[in-house]
Amino acid sequence: MNYYEPVPGLRLPAAAMGCMRIAEMEYGALERQVLLAAELGMNFFDHADFYGEFRSEARFGEVLARNPGLREKIYVQSKCGIRIGGIYDSSAEHITKSVENSLRSLHTDYLDFLLIHRPDPLARPDEIARAFEGLHAAGKVRYFGVSNHNPAQIEALQQAVPHKLLINQMQMSILHTPMIDHGVNVNTKFAGAEDRDGSVLEYCKAKQIMLQAWSPFQYGFFEGVFVDNPKFP
Repeated sequence: MNYYEPVPGLRLPAAAMGCMRIAEMEYGALERQVLLAAELGMNFFDHADFYGEFRSEARFGEVLARNPGLREKIYVQSKCGIRIGGIYDSSAEHITKSVENSLRSLHTDYLDFLLIHRPDPLARPDEIARAFEGLHAAGKVRYFGVSNHNPAQIEALQQAVPHKLLINQMQMSILHTPMIDHGVNVNTKFAGAEDRDGSVLEYCKAKQIMLQAWSPFQYGFFEGVFVDNPKFP
C-alpha cells in the first residue's frame, strides 16, 4: 500500500471509503460494509454534512457508537459550506455550526480533516480562517483542506489560514480526466488542451497538497459506475 505523509508523523493509507450514499442502507448491511472496509485497510472515511440529505453522517455515527474502539483506528473527514437548496455559505458561523452538528451526528469529539466543500467566489478568507482557528484550538478539527478548488482559490484562502491546507478533493476517474488532458495536449490546438482548472494537478504537486479523487468509479457526475457497465465493455 502506498502512503502519503502530508505532515510529519501523519501517515495516511491510500485506501478510503466515501460515504455519500449510505443513508438508505439497512443498518446491518452498513455496519458490515464499514467493518469490512476497515479490516481491509480502508481506514479513511469521507463524509459531508449534507450527504444523504444530511443523514449519512448520523448513519455512520451509529456504527461508531456501537463499535467501541473503531474511531481510534480510522480517520474521519467531513466537508461543509453548502446549505439546503445549494446555497454556498463559508461564513465562520456556518462552518462552526456545521462541524458541531457533524460531531454530534458522528458520535465523535473531533474530525481528523475538515474541507470547504465547494469554492464560494464571494467567501471571505478571514472568516474561514477564524472558524478554522477556533475549531483547531478547541480540539474539534485536526487538519484542514478544500474540495473542488483551483490554485488561485487555494492561494486566496491559504494566505489567511495559519494552518497548511493539506487536501484538495477533486473529481477524477478513468473516464473523467480533465486535470490530465490539458497536460497531455500541451501546445496543441486539440480540444483537450484547454486548461479548465488552472493546472491544479501541477499546483498541488508543487505545494505538496494531497489530491483526493471523488467518485473514482463514476463515468459522469451521477450517471453511475463504469465497472461492469454495458456502455463500457
